[in-house]
Amino acid sequence: MRDYYRILDLPHTAAAGEIQRAYRRLARRHHPDRNPAPGAAERMALINEAYEWLGDADKRSVYDRRFVAAEPAELQTAVLDAVRDLLKQRSTRWLDSDGADAILETGGRRVAVRFLGLLGSVELDDWKRALDGLVRRGLAEGGVCIAYRVFVDADALSAKSPRAQPLAVLDLVEARLYRRGDSEVGIAALLEPLVLE
Repeated sequence: MRDYYRILDLPHTAAAGEIQRAYRRLARRHHPDRNPAPGAAERMALINEAYEWLGDADKRSVYDRRFVAAEPAELQTAVLDAVRDLLKQRSTRWLDSDGADAILETGGRRVAVRFLGLLGSVELDDWKRALDGLVRRGLAEGGVCIAYRVFVDADALSAKSPRAQPLAVLDLVEARLYRRGDSEVGIAALLEPLVLE
């Protein structure tokens, strides 16, 4: 399966406007009417195909799920297991919990952690509800979701509400960290070594 994001030179979390701007930029550069290079027509066909899939929200959603499914589950599991082991080494205490994959104690704070292969809007909403319950019961002061790939935009991750718990989301493929809420929870410090910025 072709990586349409790579063809358009974009991260998987690109907003709709970024996709359209990238398409226009590449079309100006590679269109056969403007570029006499031998492979320009073939390159432009790939750019058009990528934009056809990523420029339409419904097609993009289908593509994103297929793209992740095309990656071997063993790879996703191996990456998540490696991160889990690294966090176990970095935390003072690693507690099993219902509602989270683990609760880490770091810097005197408790952070609920969930590991997922794919984080879409449904999974994010489920995690926010579970995190609210953990915070209400006093089991955690914030949470983090570590996902192999994240398919929700930054606005959905940072959406503020009066009861919003401190939350971070780490996209392992893109090596991007999204944060919402009180940074004193220690989420960012816990994850910074995993982000290659």
